[in-house]
Amino acid sequence: MTSKTEHRGSAARPAGAGAQSVRPASRPAAPPALDIPDAIAVGDLATLMRVTAIDVIKQLMRRGYMYTINEVLDYDLAADIAEDFGYDIVEPAEDGEDATSIVPTQEGE
Repeated sequence: MTSKTEHRGSAARPAGAGAQSVRPASRPAAPPALDIPDAIAVGDLATLMRVTAIDVIKQLMRRGYMYTINEVLDYDLAADIAEDFGYDIVEPAEDGEDATSIVPTQEGE
């Protein structure tokens, strides 16, 4: 009688197939900073955050607001929505003059 020794699965497995790749431990990435203008459309905010406009509108609805993709958000609401998506907000720089004034100043008079 001849005996055959069988090795289960050893011939069918290519070399290194059972080895798992080792990834270096990484720190959690800091949330990206976002510079939001004083007024921004819902669709533009979505593009800026790299999400769909539908996701932004859903978040607005969760907060009780009904906006469409073309409607304009003020800075405070847009910043709150962006923070909900995990973004840090860059505070706008304050200018010495009122940026909303359309009357030119006349310094020589």
